[in-house]
This record gives sequence, structure tokens and C-alpha cells, in this order.
Amino acid sequence: MISYEVYQISDTLVVFAAELRPVIGTLTRLFDETSKALGGSQATQAKKREIEDNSRKIGALFSKLNSGDISPNVSSKLIQLCSAIDASDFATAMHLQVDWTLIF
Repeated sequence: MISYEVYQISDTLVVFAAELRPVIGTLTRLFDETSKALGGSQATQAKKREIEDNSRKIGALFSKLNSGDISPNVSSKLIQLCSAIDASDFATAMHLQVDWTLIF
């Protein structure tokens, strides 16, 4: 079984801002889908490392969301990005991601 250390221990139930709860759902779903596509527990060692790296990164983001350590601007962008992903509007999602690379 693959260890999803930070992702698994980040308490996503503690996110107080109701508007950010869908972000947790969307990112969790994407992580699960991506992990499965990479091979899940049957993944090669390199892919397992990629899955675990993704787990640590998403766990760090969830921790920041839990602690309120995310600026309103970033929160707004996350909500927009996840809304676009949920609507399968990948053109908008990609546009938002490109904007982020220019802003941050």
C-alpha cells in the first residue's frame, strides 16, 4: 500500500471557510484519480515517488487551508480553479494556472 503521509493526516474536516470546502473535495478527487492513473499501489517505484510527492504537496496545501494561512487572493483563485475543473472547463482552468505562474 502506498503511504500518503501528509495528505492522509491533514484533517480536511477542520477547514472553517465554507467556500473552501469544495476546493478540498476537488483536489482530493484529482489526487485520487491521478494516483490511480499512475498505477496506484501497483505503480513503479518512480511513479510511487511521484504519488507520494503529490501527497506531501497537497497535504501542505490542506494544512495551510486548515490554519487559515492562505491569502484571500489565493483562496479566491483556488475556488475559481476548482470550479472550472468541476465544470470540465479545462481552458479556463489552464488560463487560471498560467495567470498564477505570472502572479506568484
